[in-house]
Amino acid sequence: MNPEKALDRLTQCGVVPANRLIIAVTRHCNLKCNHCWLTSGPKSSLKHVDATLLKETLSLWVDAGVQTLCLSGGEPLTHPQWQDILTHCAQFPTIYHLRLQTNGTLLTPKIVNDLADPVFANLHLQISLDGAQPATHDLVRGKGNFAKTMNGLRLLSDAGLGPRTTVSFTEMRHNFEELPQLFAMMEELDIGRVVSGTLIQGGRALTRALDLPSPKQYANLIERFSHDAQLRAIYERIGNTSCLEWYASRREISEHHCANCMESPYISEEGTLFPCGLLSVTNYGIQKVWNCSVASIAKKAEVRWAGLNALSRQRADDIQACMDCTGRRHCQSGCMARLARQTNDFLEVEDRCHLRKMVYTLPDLPD
Repeated sequence: MNPEKALDRLTQCGVVPANRLIIAVTRHCNLKCNHCWLTSGPKSSLKHVDATLLKETLSLWVDAGVQTLCLSGGEPLTHPQWQDILTHCAQFPTIYHLRLQTNGTLLTPKIVNDLADPVFANLHLQISLDGAQPATHDLVRGKGNFAKTMNGLRLLSDAGLGPRTTVSFTEMRHNFEELPQLFAMMEELDIGRVVSGTLIQGGRALTRALDLPSPKQYANLIERFSHDAQLRAIYERIGNTSCLEWYASRREISEHHCANCMESPYISEEGTLFPCGLLSVTNYGIQKVWNCSVASIAKKAEVRWAGLNALSRQRADDIQACMDCTGRRHCQSGCMARLARQTNDFLEVEDRCHLRKMVYTLPDLPD
């Protein structure tokens, strides 16, 4: 089978062919964040992935048609050969988007200057920032790390990389109300995007007493957004958060189903391929994919992942709690992969259901 046709066979079992590959180059991390569902940290027993294996594997996926590469971790900048790996990714002419996910604390003037080199013209950076104040961010990422991350963001901005930088914010009850302030701070730094995602209730988050935002906090942000013209203007330029996106599109019928995220498969640092990063559970893992042909991997995925798309579609019709929800056809019963952290029953409601229902029942607010 020609490499470029290998991923097409996944359509035979209802899976969207991969367009973006996310790959963990290490489980090691310089931080030990309280909300890390991967439980990465400085003392991880899993070693950095061999750079040669990584580069050979990445080349095979690019040959098969992947157009976006995302280097993740752990913390990718702790890998001793991260820059060599990143340079390898940047040399593919068919890769239009290369993303590096980092907590930003290890960025230095030299590193940022290197990243600004024209060889990385297709590089985008994703920086984790979980608050607009030191105490808020450091509550989950450790004392002093807000200052380090902000320093990294300023270096990127000064080097002209701000527009190619996305700040990733994890929504939690203790930090959610700082989102408007964070939007304004990042706009001032010329950061291109601020995206928020809700806390994943898995890993360390289960033992650190961290909570999702409350429905009241969601309602308050929507109300503020409706009458704060400055916030709306900034958000329209750089923002994306589930709360406001759900509210804006709540009357629409969504064609999205959770299994569509299999267009973004994930390879763990152990060399196991999963349909997506969140659905990284044993039942759906394809092991030992380092330097394996994508055609052989696709054959295994046909068997292992068959039915996932149908299961995702079934959720909206079979989950009793969804039957009377006004947002049923917009939500499509949410993301079943989030359930993988808590249960083996994918016909349960996801953990954000109460937040979604509140958003769907809100009246239209005045402009």
